Amino acid sequence: MKKFARRIFSAVLTFAIAAGLLPLRMENVLALTMTYEPSSYYRSSVYYSRLTGVTLTGNPKTDLVLVAASQVGYHEGNSRSELGGGNTSGTANYTEYAYWFGPRVRGDSNFWYAWCAMFISWCARQAGIPESMINNSSMATCSGNPSLSGSYAFHIEKKTKDTYTPQAGDIIFFSSSGTASGQHVGIVESVSGGYVHTIEGNASNQVLRRSYALTSSQIVYYGVMNGAGGGTALSYETTWDIGTYTVTASALNIRQYPTASSAKTGSYPNGSIVTIYEYLTDGSWGRTDDGWISMDYVSRRYETISINAQTYEKGAPITVYTGNTGNYPEAWIGLYRQGEVEDPYTAGGVEARVYEYVGSNSSVTFDSSSLTAGSYYVRAYCSGGLSAYVKISDPVFFTVTEGTQTYVRDADLYTISNVTAINVRAVPQTGAVVKTLDAGAVIPIYEICDLQVMGGTQRWGRTDGGWLAMVSSADLTTPYCVPYKKTISMSESYIQGSKLIVTAYDIVHPAYTGVWLGIYNAADSDRSEDVQGAVSVLWADAIADESGNAVMTFPNQNQSDKGISYVLPAGSYYARLFCTIGDDAYIALSDKLAFTVVSSANTAVVSSNAASYIKGETMKISYGGGSLTDTAWIGIYPISQNVYQAENPSLLWQYVSSAGG
Repeated sequence: MKKFARRIFSAVLTFAIAAGLLPLRMENVLALTMTYEPSSYYRSSVYYSRLTGVTLTGNPKTDLVLVAASQVGYHEGNSRSELGGGNTSGTANYTEYAYWFGPRVRGDSNFWYAWCAMFISWCARQAGIPESMINNSSMATCSGNPSLSGSYAFHIEKKTKDTYTPQAGDIIFFSSSGTASGQHVGIVESVSGGYVHTIEGNASNQVLRRSYALTSSQIVYYGVMNGAGGGTALSYETTWDIGTYTVTASALNIRQYPTASSAKTGSYPNGSIVTIYEYLTDGSWGRTDDGWISMDYVSRRYETISINAQTYEKGAPITVYTGNTGNYPEAWIGLYRQGEVEDPYTAGGVEARVYEYVGSNSSVTFDSSSLTAGSYYVRAYCSGGLSAYVKISDPVFFTVTEGTQTYVRDADLYTISNVTAINVRAVPQTGAVVKTLDAGAVIPIYEICDLQVMGGTQRWGRTDGGWLAMVSSADLTTPYCVPYKKTISMSESYIQGSKLIVTAYDIVHPAYTGVWLGIYNAADSDRSEDVQGAVSVLWADAIADESGNAVMTFPNQNQSDKGISYVLPAGSYYARLFCTIGDDAYIALSDKLAFTVVSSANTAVVSSNAASYIKGETMKISYGGGSLTDTAWIGIYPISQNVYQAENPSLLWQYVSSAGG
């Protein structure tokens, strides 16, 4: 699978910009003026707009980075008419950088060659850096013979990678053949966490950001501009996490830097789909292909994917249900080993073990035969901007085991009991110990399996991080995991169209969040029992009051897509309380509570002969209609108790005739 920007990685970055930026040192601010007349094709491009929107600082290293960053995304073309950088399939080395370099440096108007070094030369000149600090060069060479037309080397100070820590604005030289000489060259944008982050021309035929471990064998040495000094780090950091977003503002400004006072370089109209690559660590700003935008005016586009099980025997097919991922460009599902790489943009990260392009509302199947026992996850991605690793779903985790066992989804909470501590293992019974849980801990169990052991069957459950024995191995009966359940109450029956009132008791606990109540058809399994179980007919968040209880009413608090005017049809149903742990929002927090809804067509009408009575006065009740039987009766209740409950019987009652009266 072709994935652009393979080296757009996850890392915490500190931008190396001149001291005092954000806010800018106004005494050093310089307007950028191009040093030549650009081609008409480039002048009409977005890259020209970005370049002329750059505010120079007077620090050569910083300004070199700023100019280079304005060109990220530029792609070489196949002819002069494509010097605007927009032909994403161009391969013939036609670039604005060669358009400038050829006639002005080489005296050759047809100098359409490999352009990584020409790009750096062009950036230096547009940044106002004199040739005495960094020479024009068409070669990836640090130093050389100045008599060779003056364009075969940068003539800058060479630094060995083993003894020098690069800075923003340095030049980085690469070799793909293991030689000590440079074959490719780029600009250092920043350094953090053992990685160097670069901007490179002629990287996959375009200007790209890339990242490398400082120990990478591809790096052969660095170059430092003559007398350039060093940039100093800004007081903010960013983190990589590529995602796709929808613009919610009527028009969203694009800024040169992540601050509202920074220069505006453009805007996105409402509804625009943008890819964001990195964010300020406080989440307030994000960087797109075009610059920085405020995160207050975008919403993330995420879809839900699921799998057909949570544990697989080695060799069993892994089916992934793709949801609406086909609405995204070049959507694909990747399978990774948990802990091996949490995020595919991390420097030194691995490719997906297997992947498959997908459409909407379909499924893909992976063969688990090549996987070893352990924990894995699948995730959906799509192409966006310069990356094919744009996240469009949360990860869905699963386990692969050896042997032949049956695994059943059974997502419930349990309390560790009858044991001082218990080991959690990577796989049931034989796996390495991952962690230990103490008595009294409240934990989720997501699925169970029954292992045949000496003397009978032992049940194991999968919790966060691995598996644990749910019963003692000594007698196979003493429970180590005791169900942790909360109580809900409601009436046993309702007339169609009447209000449903459900109370949940003592629902607050630090072991879980996101408590909610679902109403299901009686015949349906919910997703605590089956990962492909039914969706609730109605649902509402359970918001605890000061006592820790929550009262939910339907239709008032109905949060399904049916709206609050929806009337529950006559039939049999159950209510169940759930909570959220991690990415799983279907951890059962209560048992099922069954109830029925009776058709209003089969409901008797009851009326009294007065709205109020004097104590001792006779009350006359009339009744009729519905499907009355000889066992029908009428009860009188206090207004605070509008339905029959076993613990709160009627104050008065009397049998009635099936014929009415």
